[in-house]
Amino acid sequence: MPQYTSRDVGDPTQIKKNKQSMADLKLRRLTELNNRLREDLDRERIPVSQAAKSIIAYCNGTRDYMVPSVWGVVPKGEDPYQQQLYPDPHHYVCRILLFGAEYFLDGRGGIEGPNSTS
Repeated sequence: MPQYTSRDVGDPTQIKKNKQSMADLKLRRLTELNNRLREDLDRERIPVSQAAKSIIAYCNGTRDYMVPSVWGVVPKGEDPYQQQLYPDPHHYVCRILLFGAEYFLDGRGGIEGPNSTS
């Protein structure tokens, strides 16, 4: 038959401290959960029917430029999705330093560098 030995559990005051810290941790977690649940209860709630009516009213009243079949063709000046060209020719999109020389890429695909004439 094998010999069993009792293990050393250490200082009894240390065990008490560990149990106390576990209890503190559980208390903190429960307090945080309680606070989250209180915030959830305080959140304003509306019935689904009212929310659906609000969404329908918004969709009917707000012009969607991405659905021309419903709203018609959008004039070019009013289209927020139209590709914007850069009116200033010196409005650079990218600046590249290459071997001590600076090159600039503008919004129209043009490149300006140390030998460019603009």
